[in-house]
Amino acid sequence: MGRISEATDNLYNKDVRVLKEVQEANIHLLYASRAQMGLLAASTMESVTPMPKTSRQP
Repeated sequence: MGRISEATDNLYNKDVRVLKEVQEANIHLLYASRAQMGLLAASTMESVTPMPKTSRQP
């Protein structure tokens, strides 16, 4: 029974890690989409404001 519990814990931990990574990727996609919309809406390059740097690199 202990092996089943350990295997379940390992599977859960992997799933949680993957879900966190997907969430972070979605946030990066949101920032990229916002930046693209800003570029498309800008009439000149001087009116484009740079995006803030994130603490983690993708």
